Amino acid sequence: MIKRIVPLVLLAAWIPQAHAFPPCPLEPMEYGPPPDGVVLSATAGSVAAKSATDAAPWFRADYQFVGDPTVIDQIAPTRAVDIIADPTTGKCRDRDGLSALNSHVSPGTLHLNPRYAPRSGFGIIDLPYLPAVAADGLNVEYRLKFTVENVLLQNPADWLDVAQLDFFRNGSAGSKYELAVASVYRVRKIQNNDSHASIEIIESRATPGGIGSKPMIVDHVVATIPLRTGSQTEIGLQWTQTARPRNEAQLVHDEYDIDVVFDVIGPDDRVLYTTPLPGQWASLVSMGLLDYNIGDASAYEKGHAIEFSNMTLSATQHH
Repeated sequence: MIKRIVPLVLLAAWIPQAHAFPPCPLEPMEYGPPPDGVVLSATAGSVAAKSATDAAPWFRADYQFVGDPTVIDQIAPTRAVDIIADPTTGKCRDRDGLSALNSHVSPGTLHLNPRYAPRSGFGIIDLPYLPAVAADGLNVEYRLKFTVENVLLQNPADWLDVAQLDFFRNGSAGSKYELAVASVYRVRKIQNNDSHASIEIIESRATPGGIGSKPMIVDHVVATIPLRTGSQTEIGLQWTQTARPRNEAQLVHDEYDIDVVFDVIGPDDRVLYTTPLPGQWASLVSMGLLDYNIGDASAYEKGHAIEFSNMTLSATQHH
């Protein structure tokens, strides 16, 4: 299966050799750069580099940076600790800050085809391709966690999209669902007024249409996390994936169908939103500066628009 993840122009613009990347993979999760010459947007599933620890394939992934080199430099691997050095600590990097490089107006719509700002830059984790590498009855819980510094944005209606999780629909090469992006979740920091900012989790999914009509694609905010002045806020995206053998003998490329339960986790591990995603599997995590709506970027010249810390990606297999 060929993955479509971001506009190819972004990939062509910047694909450096990366030696570290947030979030920190907590054991047994591990990832590294893809094999030489492989670009994640044009890669068959299950191409994660061979593990030195014999980790199961559902714990292995690839990563890569894409986008504007100046944005990438704000989360540059030269300021990072080697992710292999101590993957159990969850402290693989220092705090990262991101700012917009220029003014940009965006409508902020996703519609299962997310926008990326012309000067965006971020890292991508190509998650385990479970339809091909799962085992019968596999049940794995993944959680992306990070902390946001509660700094205000400069103007009401300013916002930045800083993380994204993509789910693909089950389906093998040649099927009508090939490459279908089924659900997208984005993490957006938005300035609500002069004194309050928040984190919004935006869901983009296809909903059933009427008889004989095409599904409707709907974007809506499924969770809002207020940012309190003078503190930090923890955010988590969690997805639990289960595998079952395929019934359709003619679909031989993938052996398993995957079902997901997706959760948004707020401060104090409170579940703010949960939903089943039957017939879907988590394909990609993106983190950095994806898109933004900032009318005056000069207001951010002396400071960051958002700061991350304590970034981790964990995986737990349930038996």
